[in-house]
Amino acid sequence: MITRRSFLNTSLATAALSTARTVPATAQAAASLKWAVYYSNDLPASAFEDYDLLIFDHEAHPDLTPLKDARKQVFGYISLGEVAQDRPYYADIKALGGCCHVNVPEVAGSMIRA
Repeated sequence: MITRRSFLNTSLATAALSTARTVPATAQAAASLKWAVYYSNDLPASAFEDYDLLIFDHEAHPDLTPLKDARKQVFGYISLGEVAQDRPYYADIKALGGCCHVNVPEVAGSMIRA
């Protein structure tokens, strides 16, 4: 069971770990990074070989092993503001309270927004 405290602690720990990654020291180096955001597992890892930094859905993503082996910076995305009904932890988040149901027309299914 996910408690409000464990959810917040996990969220804060995830944010801290994300910022602890090595980042380019200069704006010029940062500007030269090629990055992609991808929320599916339809493409193979090889489709991302030209990118330096990748952000994937925490559940639906290509095989991460070749990307890590290639020293890519790989991050997982998890929304702290909404949860789709089809996620396995939807009921736990809903049970935490303090949330309301909002139907988002652009996204199939109801979402919870904190």
